[in-house]
Amino acid sequence: MENKTLYFIFVRAILLIKVKSSLSTFGKVVKVVDEK
Repeated sequence: MENKTLYFIFVRAILLIKVKSSLSTFGKVVKVVDEK
């Protein structure tokens, strides 16, 4: 049971990192488009 909890936390952490990186990339693209 403990292993499942650790795995769940690990997966959520990876998902959070992926979402944050994709959001920052999206923000950069929006800024570039706004400048043009």
